This record gives sequence, structure tokens and C-alpha cells, in this order.
Amino acid sequence: MFYSGQIDESVEILDKIIENGPSDNIDEAELLKSRYLTLVGKYKESLDLLYGIIIRSEKNVNYVSKIRSLIQIGNNYWRMGEFNKLVHICEQGEQDLFLIEDIKEEVNSSLYVQLKRLKGIYTRFTGELDLAIEYFNECFAESEKHGDIRMISELYHALGVVYKDTGNYQMALEHINQSIRIKKDNGFEINLGVSYYNKGTIFVLQGELTKALDIFAKSQELSTKFQDKRLDGLILEEMGLIYERFEEYQTAFDYLNEGFRIKKELGNPFDITNTIFHLIRILLNTDRMDLAHQYYDNFLPYFNKNLGNEMINLRKRLIDASFQKNSERVYEQALAQVEFKEIIHDKILDFGLTRYALLNLTDLLLIELRITGEEEVLNELLNIINHLHSISIEEESQSINLELLLLKSKISELQLDFDQAQAYLEDALQLAIKTGLRQFETKISTAYDSLLTNLDSWKDEDKSDILSRIERSEFQFLVADLINKKVEPLIQDDNPLIFLILSPLGEIIMSKQFDSDSLLDDFLLSSFLTAINLFVGKAFSEEHNPQNIERLKHGNANILIRSFDKYRIVYIHEGSSIISVTERFDNFCGTFNTLYGEKCEDKSSITPECKAEVSNLIDKIFIDKQ
Repeated sequence: MFYSGQIDESVEILDKIIENGPSDNIDEAELLKSRYLTLVGKYKESLDLLYGIIIRSEKNVNYVSKIRSLIQIGNNYWRMGEFNKLVHICEQGEQDLFLIEDIKEEVNSSLYVQLKRLKGIYTRFTGELDLAIEYFNECFAESEKHGDIRMISELYHALGVVYKDTGNYQMALEHINQSIRIKKDNGFEINLGVSYYNKGTIFVLQGELTKALDIFAKSQELSTKFQDKRLDGLILEEMGLIYERFEEYQTAFDYLNEGFRIKKELGNPFDITNTIFHLIRILLNTDRMDLAHQYYDNFLPYFNKNLGNEMINLRKRLIDASFQKNSERVYEQALAQVEFKEIIHDKILDFGLTRYALLNLTDLLLIELRITGEEEVLNELLNIINHLHSISIEEESQSINLELLLLKSKISELQLDFDQAQAYLEDALQLAIKTGLRQFETKISTAYDSLLTNLDSWKDEDKSDILSRIERSEFQFLVADLINKKVEPLIQDDNPLIFLILSPLGEIIMSKQFDSDSLLDDFLLSSFLTAINLFVGKAFSEEHNPQNIERLKHGNANILIRSFDKYRIVYIHEGSSIISVTERFDNFCGTFNTLYGEKCEDKSSITPECKAEVSNLIDKIFIDKQ
């Protein structure tokens, strides 16, 4: 009954067993009741019950009951944010497990796996993600050996969460979806809401915010059914952060504030200070300084009670620096700049918080740059970004890597190093495609449009006039959007104009014009591209890497070029849906090279029948978008 959501009826039966039932059943009833108390956030009552079981178990030399109680105590400490106590409980349980010699192998294995899983949870929260994966995989192998389906479903979930932390969102979704499938197929509803919650957080990271809201609604339905108060608080916070990205700040504030109320009841200082941090961010962003100070007063008691806690201390430093940054006094802003810089160079506890420090520091340095016009400020900023980028690559924090690549590209553009700027954007594009970070599509497209436009307009720019370049660039808007996690509008899809397959000399092997009313002429375009070949020597260079796509801009048209030994493929379109266009262009080039590449010796090599097949392939990929 308890595991199917009939919570109140189950607790009533458990109380009767505890009060009047056989002594053999009391431990089991109290263990189950302790889980209910944990779900509803009554951690002290749950712990009192569990430590009572341990006292009886030691008296009766019942180590199985004792270890099961220790595992549930560990779950309580995890929810309470008492991670040092959690790891101590795991060690104590493992020591007691060695004392048991006469229990079934399946029971021993189950207890071992539950303790090891808790250690995996601990190492995940301390940032040791490789070790967490190792622990969970070890548990997985042991659980499969004994056919423990319930634990297997939880381990799929646990692995999915760690893969989310590493930025491998595809692997994360695969594992969490598998966990959801097993739980639904076997009626394991009690933890299903947590799996839906983490699936929703992955959609948020991928920019699929509407999907995330739908998933959070499913999670909320289950958290209500099973009275899981901590999950309620987590869902409310995530929904608040989504509405912040929609720039619906009052709705975001209301969700976060309700989450704060629940978390205050539960008392986990990690959860509480995280929500206050987000509330203060939103209040400062909407110029509600007085209310932000009131929430700061709520933050201080948790800080004072946890002075040795690095994460809570970091949140306080960021909040203090944010208040200073929002001050009208230059002196206060200078102090904020120093603090953000120190945080960036400190040990990274949470990349999200380090990201926040970096973006705010970037914003302050841009202000300094606009005041002083000293390019040394840009060099200082680039050094800081390079430092953080090397760490984020090592930690596989993919969304942070992508943001840093965008910032580095924009700095290179301002320094008139267009080749380097384009290289960073290509890296960002490939990373976004690989990891499914589609929320950056508009930012990458805008950055590419800016770069290709500025190739012409800035080529004769006075290199000393950095102020005019700052004013004409989109740098400050990019930084502001990243700080505020602004959601970009859905990007306009591409409008195909013309497709060309050219010989190395620019002769047309095949052409396809999509719009009969278009003023584009394939011969004029081939001449235009041949001129690029002859006078620029870049797009059709012999040293050109066929793995790369060259991008050019001609008026409103975007031009993609891929070079092979015997031919060049050119796609010209309007619109800026850079990720989807790149995926389709890659798909076409690979398919064409495999099926028809050998037939491109000269423009007469491709027969009318072959051209018809290629035309159908073009329609399938660029018109039907299959």
C-alpha cells in the first residue's frame, strides 16, 4: 500500500503493528514508517525511530536490521545536506557487513549495493564524478547478478544524473528514460517523480523549456501523491528558474518563494541558501533592492551556523559581490570586480556559480573597457576565460564550454582576429550539435552573422579604435543574455535559395534553384565563387580541410561550402538556423560523396538520371528536412 501511494492508510496500519504487533514485525514496520517520515520532511522523528531500531538490533545481535537502519539514516542525512555524516554512516555499515557470515548471498549483496550507492551519491555531491560512476556501475553489476529490478531502476537513474553533471545529456536521458520505463512497468511509483524531475532538468539544460514544464507537472503529481516535500521544493525552484528565463519575473519569484518556504521547513542549509541566492539574483535584476536585502537577512543565519561550509560561503560571497555590482558607487563596483575575479581563480565547487562570477566580471570589465578604451582589459578578460575554459574542458562541463567559446570568439572579433573568431564559433557549433545544446542556436547564429558582416565592414578599421567596435558589436548583449539566462525566440528556419555542385575550377556540374522567382543566377554565383577561389584562395584552398565548412555572407544570403578533391558543394540560403542547417548540409555531403563522388570527374560525368536522384536527395534533406 505504501509503495502504491496509499500513504495515510499505510501509516495507520504501521502504527497499529508498532503498538500491538508481534515483536518480529516491529523493526520492519518502524523502518517503513521512518521512510514515510523522511518523505514528509520529519527528519528528526525518522532518525529517532531508526536509532531506536539500532539499539534493539545491537542488543539482539541483529546486524541485518542494524545495517538496513543505517542505510535509511544515510538517506536522511543526504536529504538534510549532512554529507560528512552520510559518509560516516556508509563506513559504519560496511564494517558491520563484515561481521555477518550466516545470511543469504542475495541479502548480503543487497545491503552492500545500498551502502555503495550511498557512497556514489556522496562522491557525486563532492564533485568526484568519475568515482561516482565507478561506484554505480559496480552496484549495477551486482544487482543484475541477483535480478534486483528495483535497485537496477534506481541505478539507471543515479547514472543518468551523473552523466547530466558531466554534460553528456544524451547518455543522461537514455539512462533516466530506462529508469522511468522499468519503474512504470513494475509499479515502482514511489521514486518515479524524482526520475521525471531530473529528466525535466536535462530539458532545461538543453533549452527545451516547454517540455521541461510538462515533465515537472508529472513529477509534481507524484510528489503530491507520495507527500515528498523535498521533491516539491526542488520542482518549484526549477519552475521558477524557467519562468525567469521567460522574463516572467514575478511568476519566477512566486515559485521560488514557495520553494523557499518548503525548504525552510525541511531545514537543509544547502537547499535553502541555493534558493535564497536565486531569489536575490532575480530581485537585483528587477531593481528591487530593498526586498533583496530582506532575503539577505534570511540568508545570514544559515551562513553563521555553517561557517565551515565552502558552498554556502561561496554563495554569500557571490551575493555580496552582486550587491556591490548593483551599487551606483564606482568604489563598490571595483570591489565587486575584485571579488568576482578571486572567485574565478579559487577552487571550483560548482561550475554554475563560477559561471555566474565570470559573466558578472565580464560585464564589469566591459564597463571599464568602454570608459578607458584600453585593449589590455580585453587581454585580461581573455586570460581569465582561457583559465576557466581549460578547467571546464577537463571537467566536461559542456554548456559552460560553449558559453566560453562564444565569449572567446567575440573577444577575437573585437581584436580583429577573424580567423580565430571563426574557429571558436565552429568549435561552439560542433559542441552544440554533439551535446544537443540547442538553446544556444540563436546565439551562435547571431555571432556568425556578426562575424561574417564585420569581415567586410571592419577590414579597414583603425585597430586603435576599439571603442567604436565595442559599440557596434553584440558583445554586451551576449553577456547580458547569458547572465540573465534569457530565452531566445525560436529561430527562423532556413529558406533554401540555390544548390550548386562545382568543379575545382568553378564550372557548374549541377545546379538546383529552389525559388523560381529568385533573382539569383547560378552562373553569376559560380563566377562569384570562382572569384573567391582565385583572389582570396581560402574557400577552395588546397590545404582546406574537407571536414570543415566554409561560411560566407552575400547580402542576406548565407553560403555554405564544402571542398572535396574533385568538386565543391555549395548551399545558399536565407535565415540563420545554423545548427539544423549544418546537420543537414553534413548529411547531404556525406551521402553525396559516398554515392556520387566518383562521378564528378567533370561536369559531363553525372547523367540526367543521376542528377534526378541527387535532386530528390536535395529535396528530401533541405525541403522535407528528413
